[in-house]
Amino acid sequence: LELVNLETYLTRFPEGTQSGKAKKRLLALYTESENWEKATSLWETLTPEQQNDTENIESFLIVNSALNNNETCLKLSDRLLRANENNVVALDWLANYYFWKAEKRYQKEMKDYKAHQTRKQYAHLLKALERVSVEYKKSLHYGTKLYKVNPTAKTAKLLSRCYNRLDNKKKAAYYKKLADK
Repeated sequence: LELVNLETYLTRFPEGTQSGKAKKRLLALYTESENWEKATSLWETLTPEQQNDTENIESFLIVNSALNNNETCLKLSDRLLRANENNVVALDWLANYYFWKAEKRYQKEMKDYKAHQTRKQYAHLLKALERVSVEYKKSLHYGTKLYKVNPTAKTAKLLSRCYNRLDNKKKAAYYKKLADK
């Protein structure tokens, strides 16, 4: 009902005195209801000032994450972190983005090596694992900051998995224990 009322208001009074607040709430509702296309269309109608509002950027980051628009998400996360280095939405997205980027590459390289266990493939694997380690470390960077400002079991599990891949068993066990609480 709220969604319909907001849509009606904006149709009747697109430049009304409450249109900015209505658009902000409508964007949040579209995001909560996973109506990604409407959220994207609404974003495009926002003024530059409205597009710089932290809550609107967070909503649009969630929308673009669901649509796998990673380049847009990277830019939005950067904007959020420039405004607030402890922005939970941006830190969460970045920690997960870099973890899964590394994990997918790790799995692919291990699969390739297991299929062709040659010296050449092993040398390729070692080089690839160096690059993958960089991505895991980026995930750790954002995940650690996130855990400090918003400690959750989900983030602790992510940190445990990163430390495990980086062969730091002590820290992996520590965060696994926190995740299992």
